[in-house]
Amino acid sequence: MFQKRFFVAVIVSTFLWLLTGCGEPTLNDAARGLNASPALWKVSKNDKEIYLFGSVHILPPQIRWYTPTIRSAFESSDVIVVESLQTDRNSLRPLFVKYAFLPQGHVIEEYLTKEEYRKYLGIAKEAGIDTYYANRMRPWFFLATVEARMLQPMRAYGVDHLFIEAAKHQGKRLVALESDEEILQTVSRIPLAKDIARLKTILSQAKKIQHDATDRKKAAEEAAEMMMAWALGDVQRLKRLFRKRMPKATYRHVIAARNRMWFERLLRLSASHRRVFVIVGAGHLLGKEGLTEMFRRRGFRVERLQ
Repeated sequence: MFQKRFFVAVIVSTFLWLLTGCGEPTLNDAARGLNASPALWKVSKNDKEIYLFGSVHILPPQIRWYTPTIRSAFESSDVIVVESLQTDRNSLRPLFVKYAFLPQGHVIEEYLTKEEYRKYLGIAKEAGIDTYYANRMRPWFFLATVEARMLQPMRAYGVDHLFIEAAKHQGKRLVALESDEEILQTVSRIPLAKDIARLKTILSQAKKIQHDATDRKKAAEEAAEMMMAWALGDVQRLKRLFRKRMPKATYRHVIAARNRMWFERLLRLSASHRRVFVIVGAGHLLGKEGLTEMFRRRGFRVERLQ
């Protein structure tokens, strides 16, 4: 209970920290005053080594996780692999229109009751999303945009962001596991009916248009529980939390299907590099369809380093 209260306090205090102003965060900042030890695996076969590190894309600056073990693996690797290397917004715009918006001529109001639509517009307004675009977004894209807007200050401290900037600074080769279009293609394969059903469930749980103090506290506690499991390296707990929060259809498309594609690409990368450091969302490393188990089934030795 104490740990949970601590992490809730960390998340709340983050916004006060950011209001005071601070320089651009670096990987070395995450090494000062260590208070976390997230899981890191090494998979090896013959003379090839692949490090697998599960990231969280949004993180408060007070969580310091860059341990000597992680540093050694990162700095000794020949190539750094991340999920994606996002391009500029102008090039993404046509992709969003193609994959992230409702079919031509349709708006979200058609799929919702009047009360659901009222709540939907309230959330859009709170997140600062223009009504024109909110009406045309697929539910998964709308919810992702809301989360991104609300938690934007903590993205600068996200694990993958810090690794990408460090790799650029050190002149390391950076490789993306998939293109921006491949990411959008994958997520857009979630059937619209299931996407709408998930949105309706979320809207039904919102008692008011604007989140009250109780709603905010609950959201902070849920985020804190995920971050605490990640920071403590509690992979079993993290796996349960991911499965609890992620619908089965979303898991199949966003986690399992991408893992199968990534695995083959990682095999090809390892064939031409002796040591590879891989940073992907923590959920991609867990369970029977996680990357660690895929490597184990293919005959690689899998060991957890921390």
